Amino acid sequence: MLEYGALVWNGGIMNDHSKEKERIQKRAFKIIYGEDDYDKVLQAATLASLKERRDRMCIQLIKSTSNTDHKLHNLLPKKVHEVRQNAN
Repeated sequence: MLEYGALVWNGGIMNDHSKEKERIQKRAFKIIYGEDDYDKVLQAATLASLKERRDRMCIQLIKSTSNTDHKLHNLLPKKVHEVRQNAN
């Protein structure tokens, strides 16, 4: 639930809201794993933080839209594809 629609809203999320979402996940993991150390819990669950996962999803979307066959390729500004090509 904390990641639902992240590809749409991630670019506009404020730092405080991002921290609040992470706090919710920390609390849930504390209940599930009984551990206060968030980094240890993430390792045990083999997960990255919510922010890292959201960022990774967005990067993967941009990479996939670089393919001219992708449905969204023509919807993104040309600049996005130029930045993507320069990053390689």
